[in-house]
Amino acid sequence: MDNRVVYLMAVNWALLVFVFVCEHFILTRIYSKRSSLQRLFIDRSDSAKGDLVFWFVVYCLLPFFEMSLMYLTLPGLAWTGIIWVLQRFGIYPITHHFLVKNPILWIGLFYVLYDFATYISHVLMHKIPFLWNVHKLHHSATEMNIVTGSRESLAERAFKYIPVIFLVSLALGFRSPEAALAVIVIRTVIDLLQHSDLPWDYGVFGHIIASPRFHRFHHTNNAEDVDSNYGDIFSVWDYLFRTVKPKYIESTAVSDNCPLGLNSEVETRRINSQWFVAPLNHTFAHYLFLLLKRFRTGIGTTVHEERA
Repeated sequence: MDNRVVYLMAVNWALLVFVFVCEHFILTRIYSKRSSLQRLFIDRSDSAKGDLVFWFVVYCLLPFFEMSLMYLTLPGLAWTGIIWVLQRFGIYPITHHFLVKNPILWIGLFYVLYDFATYISHVLMHKIPFLWNVHKLHHSATEMNIVTGSRESLAERAFKYIPVIFLVSLALGFRSPEAALAVIVIRTVIDLLQHSDLPWDYGVFGHIIASPRFHRFHHTNNAEDVDSNYGDIFSVWDYLFRTVKPKYIESTAVSDNCPLGLNSEVETRRINSQWFVAPLNHTFAHYLFLLLKRFRTGIGTTVHEERA
């Protein structure tokens, strides 16, 4: 077993436990709200059950099998193909020396480029129908807890890697494990807090860093609001490109009680009721299942029957 994998797993778990405990104390003692621990382990909803499954996959399986599991999805095969072509022409992997000598500079540039790449891929997943079908699994969550960020299909994770290759890896090259660790720690903490139910907007810093309120508004089931607040680490992209909703700018508290999930309650229930197989969504196993289902029910099956 690679010691680096074990080390990164230990760091991720330590951060997770720390945020779990802090969030539980703050939500229950200060805001009198249910914490992530309570949502996940006491009187769980189907949405929380799905989050637990993804949590197990992301924290226990992916560190060892992520590259192999990528082959189960179309975006994963595309990502693998791009890497192969770049390696074939000696373009990837690459290490630049003029930008990465200073690790602090590298970390800062990495965050900017990585988050911009993630912002672009996030917008595309909301605008392109096929990609939205992949991404809507994440939006089917009907409540927020700190591991809701793990609710991503393998296909979505693979697709996000593609813009990262071009905007980050090819531009900056690779740094030492120490610099990469700093990136992982900061991003993990922001992502965990972002998916919590904490009523925080970070004040003036909320125009730069994506807060829990900022991201919760993005998860609303209101069709006219869901295509906004795309920022992952930085919210500044939404303010620059005007993809933040004016009603959120007027009052960030508007997100505190907004209903979550897809704008179709039927589809939200359908996805969450299948929480035990959710990580297989949009893998070839999922496509084979749909093909066999269609074959069994006949070519004339309606879309309504197929979604039921």
